[in-house]
Amino acid sequence: MKMLLKEIFAFMMILLGTKILTINGGNIALRQPTASLNIREGTALPGLANDGDKDSKLTSPDNSFRCFASVSDPTHGGWWRVDLGRTYVVDEVFLISRTDCCPNRLAGLEIRVGDSLVNNGIENPMCGRNITTGPIDKPIYCVPGLRGRYVVLYIPGANNRLEICEVMVNRNPTVNHALNQSTSQSSTIFNAYDKRAVDGNLDGRFQQYSCTHTQDKANPWWRVDLGTRQAVSEVFLVNRVENPERLNNVEVRVGE
Repeated sequence: MKMLLKEIFAFMMILLGTKILTINGGNIALRQPTASLNIREGTALPGLANDGDKDSKLTSPDNSFRCFASVSDPTHGGWWRVDLGRTYVVDEVFLISRTDCCPNRLAGLEIRVGDSLVNNGIENPMCGRNITTGPIDKPIYCVPGLRGRYVVLYIPGANNRLEICEVMVNRNPTVNHALNQSTSQSSTIFNAYDKRAVDGNLDGRFQQYSCTHTQDKANPWWRVDLGTRQAVSEVFLVNRVENPERLNNVEVRVGE
């Protein structure tokens, strides 16, 4: 649900260091590094799934591949992975499958998003599963958004192959309306000023001068003025890594 608002208020039982932002989007997977195993013989390479070509046929008239395709393996399912280059909040993964053959090839598909490469990334949190038993050309939404550097498509089960023509991540951009806007807070200590929470620095370590800090008083608060009315669908918080409990009982309020 979207809300029109000018200001975001953060009322916390203890507000002792935090970061408040939303993450810029766009197709952040476009031409980023990719990986897979058991690639189909020829040139059906992983990079064909994020090259910007939305053609849904496996091959072109000259028989060159236009989609990624793996072969079946008796020991594990098919997977494909893109490295976004850094950690993002992923709200949406848009998939285009083959339409010229094999409509059930994506049956049981799982989308995983996270920062881990353990077991090729297939153990990261799940955005969607059992998505389709036929051709697909639509977005899959991660609700809530998942934070991660790697997006993995995975079909569990031995001998399952994976074929995908295009993968777009955060195809509809999310704008950080709070970035470098005017801020205020109830009090300040250790020179940890309110503006740090919207400076674009995602480091959660207080020693890196990237977080706010109020005094230990009752009902502390932090506020950003967005300048104009905006449609806001998400407020993303980066907490202090050393004392995450200090955001316990936080309330986020919006209005004019």
